[in-house]
Amino acid sequence: GCYYRCHSKCLPLVSRPCVRAKVSHQAEYQLSICPESGLDSQDYRCAECRAPVSLRGVPSEARQCDYTGLYYCSSCHWNDLAVVPARAIHNWDFEPRKVSRCSMRYLALMVSRPVLKLREINPLLFNYVEELVEIR
Repeated sequence: GCYYRCHSKCLPLVSRPCVRAKVSHQAEYQLSICPESGLDSQDYRCAECRAPVSLRGVPSEARQCDYTGLYYCSSCHWNDLAVVPARAIHNWDFEPRKVSRCSMRYLALMVSRPVLKLREINPLLFNYVEELVEIR
């Protein structure tokens, strides 16, 4: 479990899924770079809490997560910055990007897990990145 604790009367108010449980069941990274499907595919709702969002900021500004490509409200996306694994693997780009709170927690929990098989995902990277040539 995630060891989350709260009063039993407060438990029905918790609406976010447990990120630690997601890491336990789905220990893999999203390997497409910002896989956007459009706000309309989310029915103009936050991907996490399902609150209404729009690109115009009414009722709430939609913020895109660079990791999932999904849109979130400002309560679920605080413009936290994280290195996006897909960008690092495909482009050797380690520039931190804006991600949702849920993605930030997921990436933080996944960072120490050896789940990326770089030789299978992007074998050409070994030809272009000197540091990788040395460890091959």
